[in-house]
Amino acid sequence: MDREPLPANPRISVILPLYNGALYLAEALDSLARQTRPVDEILVIDDGSTDTGPAIAASHPGVRLILKDHSGIIPTLNRGLDEATGDLITFLDHDDRWRPDKTAAQ
Repeated sequence: MDREPLPANPRISVILPLYNGALYLAEALDSLARQTRPVDEILVIDDGSTDTGPAIAASHPGVRLILKDHSGIIPTLNRGLDEATGDLITFLDHDDRWRPDKTAAQ
């Protein structure tokens, strides 16, 4: 399969699936904000949460929150892929954090 070369400064999209993850979500989003090579797009795809996770996501600068009915992780990730506009796409779970140099290193 032939692929086009990446631009010199590729856009990075982060897809963060969310389902009732309010407890750790702010830490995950803060870890994205601390990247030494900033990400260009943060998509939080909420899979029908019943906690305050969507409100937390909406309060973070630069987050694009997409709400959908609960259908599980695979449809949630696929929705993120459909919505992402970056040249490079990566994933972060709502209960994980990235080291500040993750995007720069990758």
